[in-house]
Amino acid sequence: MKVLTIIFIATVSFAVFAQTDKTIESAPANYLKALKSDNDGMVESAIFHSMKYKLYYPEQNTTRLEKEIEKLVEKGKSEAIRYKAFLAMQFMQNDKLMNIIEKEDYKDAAQFFKMLGEELNEHFLAAK
Repeated sequence: MKVLTIIFIATVSFAVFAQTDKTIESAPANYLKALKSDNDGMVESAIFHSMKYKLYYPEQNTTRLEKEIEKLVEKGKSEAIRYKAFLAMQFMQNDKLMNIIEKEDYKDAAQFFKMLGEELNEHFLAAK
């Protein structure tokens, strides 16, 4: 099962960053499927890749992804999924936060979530 998950995640990752319009437009459907998976790792990876997609392609419609991630905030199987979904929603629905995050080739999901949490705390939650 782990091998299948890794293959799926790699395929989805490569699909988004290949520069064809058709691939770019079809990526959210792949992420949506992964967000509905029973595999926690696949769900967490799909949350991460959904945020990267929104960062690199802000003009694309991510409404369905955002709705599914919003469901995970309350109904995610684990605390990690619920927390990552919460961070993703803050990121995807806040233009100011999206503008703070630089477009880089993020590969480490844990590091990205950590950075995002720190940015949220520093710029939006901390009392100044």
